[in-house]
Amino acid sequence: MSNVITLDIEKRDENLNPRQLRSEGKVPATVYGADFEATSIQLDSKKFQTVYSLNPNSLYELKNGKSLWKAIVKDAQINATTNELLNIEFQKVVEDKKVRLKAPLVPFGVSEAVKMGASLRLPITELLVECLPKDIPSEIKFDISPLVSFDDRLTVQDIQYPEGVSPVSANVVVAKVKVPRGSK
Repeated sequence: MSNVITLDIEKRDENLNPRQLRSEGKVPATVYGADFEATSIQLDSKKFQTVYSLNPNSLYELKNGKSLWKAIVKDAQINATTNELLNIEFQKVVEDKKVRLKAPLVPFGVSEAVKMGASLRLPITELLVECLPKDIPSEIKFDISPLVSFDDRLTVQDIQYPEGVSPVSANVVVAKVKVPRGSK
């Protein structure tokens, strides 16, 4: 499910502050994980932004000479005004241990209730899921066609998940329809 992207990394140059690194086209980052000492690294900002924008839930191979770590992005700090990448946090993963991450929710289909004038409400746009690194989904698609009356709702249990992927929370509403104003 998840594509693996290789990124060349370097040990972080501690003599440069993050602003100086960014002016050189690099972004500061940290790799951490269970039984792994947190390591400060730096990598090419443009290359990372290009692949990250296509699929934030990719599995990454961080390559530094002979060292190779598999990791996922736990956080990418981006300046809301300038859209500049400020910092990345990678979590080192082990292939046979499950990871938790947020996957975007993508509705599809046609709801009869919406056709009758109800408005579709999507209270959450992403869902915390658990899976092995090889099963990381780029998104979770769910069908809204079961929403046929004004009181219908869909929860995380109503979603068909890709193989190996399961939700962390139960009974969370992912879609509901709201009665149009003036209707009873």
